Amino acid sequence: MILNEGFQPQNKEGGYYITDTNKNVSVTYKQARNKEFFLDAVTNMKSPRYKGDIAKFSYEHGIGLYFTTQESFAEWIGAESHYDEDSIFYIDGFPGKNGEFSGKKSVAFQLRVSNHPTIHLQWESTHARPSGIRTEFCLNLYINPDGRRCEKPRESTQYAVTDVTCDISSYYRGMPEKRRNKIDEIIHRIQSEKGAHIQWEEILFICGEKRPNITTTYPNGKQHREENFGERTVEKRNRKNFSLLDKIDEPQQPQGIPSSIPFSAVENFDDGDMFDYEGRKYLLKYTEDNLVAYPVKTRRGKEYVDNSTEIIIEGRINISHTDIFEMVRNVLKKLIV
Repeated sequence: MILNEGFQPQNKEGGYYITDTNKNVSVTYKQARNKEFFLDAVTNMKSPRYKGDIAKFSYEHGIGLYFTTQESFAEWIGAESHYDEDSIFYIDGFPGKNGEFSGKKSVAFQLRVSNHPTIHLQWESTHARPSGIRTEFCLNLYINPDGRRCEKPRESTQYAVTDVTCDISSYYRGMPEKRRNKIDEIIHRIQSEKGAHIQWEEILFICGEKRPNITTTYPNGKQHREENFGERTVEKRNRKNFSLLDKIDEPQQPQGIPSSIPFSAVENFDDGDMFDYEGRKYLLKYTEDNLVAYPVKTRRGKEYVDNSTEIIIEGRINISHTDIFEMVRNVLKKLIV
């Protein structure tokens, strides 16, 4: 059995991870947070540090990039599974293994990328608990081009769990372009649309010639909860994400998004300018009534402005268009009289 399930700490400074070709790579926590090291280990298929296709695919598609501690970068590199825990999507027309869900129009899923099959017991503990996300259906994109051996998945013990596994191991190794593009499209829809609806026929297409493997665990005869059929939501966690550093000796501070930014941080910038505040980049904009900032984030290695997160600039006098109109009108009245 080669399944390792993650980064192995050895001391307070770091540890090692096992590549998909079964090689041990030692790394300190500072090294892993260094942009050059991280990208080499995650995306450079010719590097001796290369973790495997699961890391490259997950990074390029922005899956599971939750860096909440200094150690998160090393742990992320070594991880053998990554999850999109902020998005719930629906598979319409999903029949189940034996047609048990054929009467259900939409089934709520979450996305997993891994180099081994879904372990129902683990999915149950991280996703299906009542106090957690409460998602009992998993779409597992399986990436294992090296044929890595792994243990037989353990079944759930408390809640019903259904796993749909699609083998996309050839994604970087000769997969037809149409299928690659469809995989990219589906992931983009899952991440960008609230409650995206994917047709079962689309899942069959991205699975290719290897039909999807469907497994369901019904512990003690328990059935799936009704909330997983039809529209439902999941609240995004308020995470303090750390960012990659260009230099190992840079200050290692969390890059959380503040609720406000002082005017002193932007007084030398104009509308539409980019500026840095506490290690994160923002776009400065004048709205009708306020001076605001929008955080610049990264997805699939590319920067974009998150227009959904508006941060008020505090410590200045806000003058609206209406206020300006009234002032001009009063001045004109005095001049005319």
